[in-house]
Amino acid sequence: AKARDVLNVLAVAGRPMAAQLAMDAAHATHEAVDTLLFERLARTARASAHHRVLECYHDKIRESVADALAPDALRRIHARLAAALSVDADAAPEHLALHFHGAGDSQRASVYYEKAGDVFAAGLAFEFASRQYRQCLDLIGVDPARIRLVQVKLAAMLASMGSSREAAEVYRAASIGAPAQEALEYTRSAAHLLSTSGYIDEARVLLGEVLAAIGLSMPRSPRAAIVAALASRFQLMCRGLKIDPTATPGPGDQARLGAMWSVVQGSSGNDPFVMVDMAARYARLALNTGSRSHAARALSMEAYMASFNGPGTRAKTEPIMLEAERLAAEVSQNELTGWVREIRGCVLAHEGRFAEARPVLRDALEWLGSQCAEVPFELAGTHLYTVDVANRLG
Repeated sequence: AKARDVLNVLAVAGRPMAAQLAMDAAHATHEAVDTLLFERLARTARASAHHRVLECYHDKIRESVADALAPDALRRIHARLAAALSVDADAAPEHLALHFHGAGDSQRASVYYEKAGDVFAAGLAFEFASRQYRQCLDLIGVDPARIRLVQVKLAAMLASMGSSREAAEVYRAASIGAPAQEALEYTRSAAHLLSTSGYIDEARVLLGEVLAAIGLSMPRSPRAAIVAALASRFQLMCRGLKIDPTATPGPGDQARLGAMWSVVQGSSGNDPFVMVDMAARYARLALNTGSRSHAARALSMEAYMASFNGPGTRAKTEPIMLEAERLAAEVSQNELTGWVREIRGCVLAHEGRFAEARPVLRDALEWLGSQCAEVPFELAGTHLYTVDVANRLG
């Protein structure tokens, strides 16, 4: 009977586990474990000088034993496993979540699902993290603040996976009932994801709401966009591209810069005059307020647009890109580093320096894919330029 209890625990655990934990959960002794090993129902997965790890001898044994358990017995074993794992400092949160869930303790399960999501997110395992956050939301109960927090985490993972529209919907859900500043940022994130994934009409509505809240607006017509672009470019030309080293951006400036950057990226490729206008306004604000991260993005965009004139623009773009790279290095933020590397490759491609652009774009692609979160637009753009460069090089 005790050997069967240990086997039940191993089957419900569904993965290798320390022999001592299995015995604690089954209230059994080493003799029960030895019986399972002798009968080829369990095996030692690995062993060390301190402990051995057990698992069912074969998946068919695990499935048969688990399927034969009555619901009440299954819940009791999950509860025993949860209790045994709770005192193990090395227990993975996703295992604890699974067993508290199986034991019917939804509240504690939701806590561990969220912790598991955080662990996977830190390792850039976006799909695994999104599953854990979804499970957490299913069990979380009535706690608006915590629901909103987990929704934001889920949206970030979905965006990192490239599911931009779904991520935008989750951000919009998180904005409902949130404090004003948080709601504005979540709405901006949703608008950014929609605009950079092709849902332009929906994005313009949300961007209009965000810009209105911070005292900005989109041009009302194509003619107005052209006039605004010319005026903004002239003002930036008069100002120059030097950052104010003594300035410090305030909270209001950060919100304005974030919204303007969303418009710049979102209008790239589909509304050029709006992009040219907003890029100039964005650059002036970033440089005037001394925001190094935004200034690096703004300067890289200036180099990107200047390089459209093709070969012969290197004398103009090179000092701008060097300054953008210097500022990005000061900030040392992965997503910003990836963006600046991507733009460096794009500029080289525009200038016809395809052999130089290819390794830069490959490096940017590797960096964005392995070090960054929430960069679906950057990844798509880098892929596009990488393919184009490869085609040009034959």
